[in-house]
Amino acid sequence: MPVAVVGWQVEHPAVDVVRTSDERGMALAVDHLVDLGHHRITHIDGGVGPISASRRNGYAKAMRTHGLDREIRVVPGGETQLDGQRAGRLLLDEKELPTAVVAFNDDVAVAAMGAIAQQGIDVPDRLSIVGWDDGDAAAHSPIGLTSVAQRVDLMARSVMERIVARIEGRRVDSREIVLDPELRARLSTAEVAVLMS
Repeated sequence: MPVAVVGWQVEHPAVDVVRTSDERGMALAVDHLVDLGHHRITHIDGGVGPISASRRNGYAKAMRTHGLDREIRVVPGGETQLDGQRAGRLLLDEKELPTAVVAFNDDVAVAAMGAIAQQGIDVPDRLSIVGWDDGDAAAHSPIGLTSVAQRVDLMARSVMERIVARIEGRRVDSREIVLDPELRARLSTAEVAVLMS
């Protein structure tokens, strides 16, 4: 029976994989923020899972690519809005806020944005925020959320095509399909403020 995994890689030779490149997605997010003048870019991670580790590593690599090794900072997060609220409070407890944040997903980004805005810190004028998924949380965010979008339609189509090919016994060149994400820039990111407090 053909088996395909969506969203993460597995090493079993009989299992096909369709996933989005976490490394490319983080590069898009960090590149976007650096282009806007940001250097103090923090990552709110997704906890202990393998996808979180992949995105965390992608963030660090993207920062190093821009020579921002000393600015690499990861705040513990998670996958839910409650995790995002906690992460937002952790950011507020620091002596100095970053100028931008890349969150593990949209839920975390939107919740962190809310916790920060409650303290009178303006998004995006004081702090730019990028999410990941471009899903419902991004769509319903009070400030249009810049997000790394996974092509869910293309992922679903690729999985179905791969399973049908396996059932029909057709030759498959590679066990893994890695799709490039897209960055959808909205109102939660802006040029870094000239005068920082």
